[in-house]
Amino acid sequence: MIAGPCHIATVLRALWRVAIAAVLAAMPGLAAADYRDSDWTHGFYANCALPVPGTESAQASAGWLGAEDPALRIRLAPGQVGGCRSDSRRRNGAPYWERAELRQYGELPRDMRHRIDFVAYLLEGFTGQEETFFQIHGWKSGCNSAPLAMLQFDKGALGVKVLQRQSDPFKGGTARGGKGALADQPMPRGLRSSLQASAMRGLPQRFTVLLDLAARNPRISIELNGLVLVDGAPLFMQRCAAPHMKMGIYRPGRRSNHVSMIAFDDVIVSSSR
Repeated sequence: MIAGPCHIATVLRALWRVAIAAVLAAMPGLAAADYRDSDWTHGFYANCALPVPGTESAQASAGWLGAEDPALRIRLAPGQVGGCRSDSRRRNGAPYWERAELRQYGELPRDMRHRIDFVAYLLEGFTGQEETFFQIHGWKSGCNSAPLAMLQFDKGALGVKVLQRQSDPFKGGTARGGKGALADQPMPRGLRSSLQASAMRGLPQRFTVLLDLAARNPRISIELNGLVLVDGAPLFMQRCAAPHMKMGIYRPGRRSNHVSMIAFDDVIVSSSR
């Protein structure tokens, strides 16, 4: 009997994952830090160590959900300090920062226009303060760039911060001058009720980020399920910045007393000049 196309696709996907696992096993430096699915355009890795599960939970910070078309699940519990050197320091009003976050391999070229599509599933939590789940960052060695854009939930409400030349939503904590400053973007009033974590939980949320880095003055637009959240906001970027994606959970310590968990799927980037 000839297998149907769905069965063939499932077999090919399984073989692909076995092949990738074999390659990673032969490369110990990548074996524990490479996260990608066969239909994603980019892979991700933990550039800062992920939290090690403590006695409060036996679940790992990152893992896969499902077998046929898996989604990448990321989990963060209270008190799990991030593995970046700055996470253990007091800054921006928090005694430390909690983080379970992955960074894309490579960069998003500065002279191109990028369309970033991904699906997110809110599985648990996201009712605390400033819980960021997706970033366009600009940091690289030798360039202390601030995040260029952040998608986050604050007390259960979805919000977007964009790096611009003048603003200070962190009341004295964010960088000024050459690094710019993060500014809250106004959310459409008619969408506020649908932008609550409680209304989004468990359902696929399809995000599209349009990042125009080819223009003389970079801009960013963001859509959720086809609805415009941010429309062509000006984006400040240092000359040394290296734009790249980060996804996971990143939040100030001691401001969230709950576990937050999210899953990502279908991470697709298309670029043009």
